[in-house]
Amino acid sequence: MPDSTNALPNEAELVCEQGMAYVHIPVVWEAPKDDDLDRFFQTMAQNRARKVFVHCVVNWRVSCFVYLYRVIEQGVAMKVAEESLLEIWKPNPVWYSFIERSLVRCDVSGRGSSS
Repeated sequence: MPDSTNALPNEAELVCEQGMAYVHIPVVWEAPKDDDLDRFFQTMAQNRARKVFVHCVVNWRVSCFVYLYRVIEQGVAMKVAEESLLEIWKPNPVWYSFIERSLVRCDVSGRGSSS
């Protein structure tokens, strides 16, 4: 988010100056939404043939989005994707609930998550 600690006020400009496309998906830390994840999936689909650099300030939001992308869109086993997620952080209750809700919404819950 632009008001996050350590956020770069001219991030989009800096990225574009390096010849990269910039897509900002603002996700409120305390309230991730289904639409946020849907936009992330759409952006990833639109850039499937390209290298994509995904980040957030501490990579917690992104780690959850990438976990869900790997499980829901790429069919990676939950346990395998979870190993990468847990290397970055153990989601707090808000984000754990978001992950579970997203898996149910996309009809992939119950395939071996062990959080």
